[in-house]
Amino acid sequence: MFPEAGEGIWERATEVRTYIETKLAGGGTGETLSRKTLKIYRQILKACVKKLNTYGNQREIMGKRTSYSKTDPDATFMRMKDDTLKAAYHVQLAVEGEYITGAGIFATTNDGTTLTPFLERLKQMRGTTYRNIRRCRV
Repeated sequence: MFPEAGEGIWERATEVRTYIETKLAGGGTGETLSRKTLKIYRQILKACVKKLNTYGNQREIMGKRTSYSKTDPDATFMRMKDDTLKAAYHVQLAVEGEYITGAGIFATTNDGTTLTPFLERLKQMRGTTYRNIRRCRV
């Protein structure tokens, strides 16, 4: 599902689950663990698998971003002027002769990764390129 969790983690979990179920069913020789211990291990394994699934879903939602808001999964946590972290969007505007000619809303915090795609999209939409690009912080 997600390789960052480690190679073969799901295969290992399946092996452990099979081992526990076999021991609980009375299979195998030289049973060294009590049934109570095996049941506890099974509960722990179920909880770990549930957490892994949760983490996998969160990583899918996050994609290439470094964070996301649970209340607004499309937003990313960004540092504000007052040094607080809040869920926000990165907005870029293209202005020509005091008129807004294009706008872009992004979930990433970096101008460097969003400026080129923004300018390419404007070029496709308008058929012209912008020569003077300035950065203005609001």
